[in-house]
Amino acid sequence: MLGKLNTWSGISIGAISMGQEIGVTPIQLVTAVSAIANGGYLHKPYIISEVSKGDQLLLSSDAQQPEPRQVLRPETSALFGD
Repeated sequence: MLGKLNTWSGISIGAISMGQEIGVTPIQLVTAVSAIANGGYLHKPYIISEVSKGDQLLLSSDAQQPEPRQVLRPETSALFGD
């Protein structure tokens, strides 16, 4: 997460350019890498596949998933494939 511009200190511009003062969660990082691996398409991450009670299916993540959206051109994601 990158802080709002009005909260930056005098050294923030230099620190941020080196990757400091930035934080991401593991799921955010995996999501970004998976967009590169999936040809530039971002799939909304999920952890479970279904919720059931006995034989009754209460929730299926397959039905809940939105269409993936393209966040990178396939040519751009291919640069990181090799």
